[in-house]
Amino acid sequence: MAKRLIFLMLFLLLIGGLPFLNAVKPNSQTFTEGYDIKVPSQETLIQGKDYDFYFHVFNISNGKPVTNVTTDCYFHLYNSSGVHILNKTATHKSSINVENEWEVEVDGSLLTKVGLYNYIIQCNSSSFGGYSEIEFEVTGTGEKLTSGKAIVYASFLGLFLSFFILIIYFIGKLPGSDTRDEEGNLIAISNLKYLSSILIFIDWMILISIFYLSSNIAFAYLGEVLFAKSLFMIFTICFSLTPIIVIVWFIWIFAQIFQDKRMRRLIDKGIFPNNKF
Repeated sequence: MAKRLIFLMLFLLLIGGLPFLNAVKPNSQTFTEGYDIKVPSQETLIQGKDYDFYFHVFNISNGKPVTNVTTDCYFHLYNSSGVHILNKTATHKSSINVENEWEVEVDGSLLTKVGLYNYIIQCNSSSFGGYSEIEFEVTGTGEKLTSGKAIVYASFLGLFLSFFILIIYFIGKLPGSDTRDEEGNLIAISNLKYLSSILIFIDWMILISIFYLSSNIAFAYLGEVLFAKSLFMIFTICFSLTPIIVIVWFIWIFAQIFQDKRMRRLIDKGIFPNNKF
């Protein structure tokens, strides 16, 4: 069951990242008169972080810059669900260091959801107008999940998964208890049962690491927050149980070592206990 759950988790992670593999390109008008709006290329933004959108406006016919003396520019922002979440007048800036630059400040609270966003800039005067439509992506890291990154993440998780399954295989080959005859009498003490318990604990830590890595990747790149939160919740529960497991594990080991010494003394005396401890 654990194997199927991890395979399903890895499959969903890869499928969820596929929509983000294509580059995002801006769209604008192709008029011969009016305003040409130039926007700096910014395909991805960091989730929940304030951002200043800048752009420049030029007259298409002669290429001269356009200021706010005769023109007003407006900024419309749409979230990943297509909802119009912001309508704001752009601020024109002109100084020695900054010439003919328009700015719109967007609060990070409007960019909390991972996914694709769109905004439209429209500039109008009494005689001319123009617009530009831009699509961008919001991720947890501010970077796009490319096919190369997806392969690296999948390979990294696959490596952890391979170790997890390999350890389970070796655990199945190791004895989990001491050697006994058909009647249940103790014949020999097996130290390999300690190795088996150690491997089980290592596998537990690998499983926690898989959930942690998967949840972080999901938070950073997947638009479905519920999936990422579910993975992180599983990680939190498992990690919280680890100290208790470690304490119980150490108690069991020391109790088993003490019991093994007692059994060895009995075997050395020719006594083969039939009680299972």
